[in-house]
Amino acid sequence: MILEEGIKQIRENIFDYRVDEFINDTVSLIDELSKDLKNLINEDEVKFNEIINYINISLQNKDYLLLADILKYELAPLLKKEV
Repeated sequence: MILEEGIKQIRENIFDYRVDEFINDTVSLIDELSKDLKNLINEDEVKFNEIINYINISLQNKDYLLLADILKYELAPLLKKEV
């Protein structure tokens, strides 16, 4: 799945400390996911919005390890559930 590959690439960029790349990739990922928001059921839509909020907080705080964990342990399972 393209989104899962995107998450993997973002995480690799975080651990390689390529800040500009993973921030741009994260924004692109969120834009892509937002387009598909209509496909989520209500429960998942609430969860998705919470995840986006946590991603925003992690970026504001420059807590990139938290961002990597959110992508792996929160967003990726939600995407797998939707497939």
